[in-house]
Amino acid sequence: MNCIAWNCQGLGKPLTVQSLREIAHSHTPDFIFLSETHKCYSYVDSIRTQLGYTHSYYVDPVNTAGGLSLWWKEDFLVKVNDYSKYFIDTEITLPDSGSLIRVTWMYGPPYHGEKENFWNRWYNKRRPDGNPWMVIGDLNEMLFLHEREGITPGNLNRRRYLEQFVASNCLMDVGFKGQKYTWARKEDGITVLQERIDRCLVCDEWLLSWPNSGVTHLTRIGSDHNPILFTSNPILSKRRGQFKFEAQWAEEEETYSVIHDSWNCSTNLPNLSQWENNLNNCKVNL
Repeated sequence: MNCIAWNCQGLGKPLTVQSLREIAHSHTPDFIFLSETHKCYSYVDSIRTQLGYTHSYYVDPVNTAGGLSLWWKEDFLVKVNDYSKYFIDTEITLPDSGSLIRVTWMYGPPYHGEKENFWNRWYNKRRPDGNPWMVIGDLNEMLFLHEREGITPGNLNRRRYLEQFVASNCLMDVGFKGQKYTWARKEDGITVLQERIDRCLVCDEWLLSWPNSGVTHLTRIGSDHNPILFTSNPILSKRRGQFKFEAQWAEEEETYSVIHDSWNCSTNLPNLSQWENNLNNCKVNL
């Protein structure tokens, strides 16, 4: 399973919509979760249709603020257990195995006055059913102080909502590849503040089922947030094994002749290139 979570900061901008199209085309995610759509159902749903997603769930914005949108492909059976303007909590049946997983698509409150009530609701929310659980999205909270860089340092005395949420639910950060920060504030075209506030958290049952789960921070275009790409089974690049000379080869009679013939191949290469070519011949012939 792979999915995109992105605080797009409004789907009314052509650049944002174009960026979303390119992400969907390049990564073909099974799920797309958008926060801060700023648009009504009919407008957002028209984009979903164009991108070929068959199912959806929406939380409309309040006037033009907020708005959540979750799209998924027809292979997946999705049940929405709870929702608000800040999250969509789902139970998903996987197509291949029929296994049940829980995914909470989250947009943490950006305003300080709403944070305490929201996060208090989410402490100790891990269910006893043992199903794998993932939380993904723009949480609007840092987990560590080093996830912030810019004009104002992190407040050491502020309540650590996300840290408490992770600890109370026994969740773990998946980590990431790509840019260090997922959100940036610019003033006069200059980045003055950056934070990592978009992330993916999973429980231990999830990692037991999908130990290679990973997140990539995609390029930040059309929003001041990076889209994050989660993949449960990433394609791992195969590295060629390092060549090693085996000690027993030195005792074999033909080893000398193999090396002699490989080293004395006649070419018109420069000295360094000739040396590299000879080494490669030895490796191949041995």
